[in-house]
Amino acid sequence: MKTANVNYANEKAVIEFDPAAIGLEQFITSIHDSGYQAVTERVTIPVIDLDVSRVQSWKKTVTSLDGVLRAR
Repeated sequence: MKTANVNYANEKAVIEFDPAAIGLEQFITSIHDSGYQAVTERVTIPVIDLDVSRVQSWKKTVTSLDGVLRAR
């Protein structure tokens, strides 16, 4: 963990961490194991004219980005 900012009034915390030291999924699991809920968001990005033969390559590229848990 690099930094943590906790607001007890609204019951929220913002935590900055080093993804090289601990992966995102492990970080989220640690939050859940501590009895808290990690907030994640789903984002839909339309891709136009993606050739079927390139779908796997595209998924691999997208999931390698920081903060991306999975791509479908």
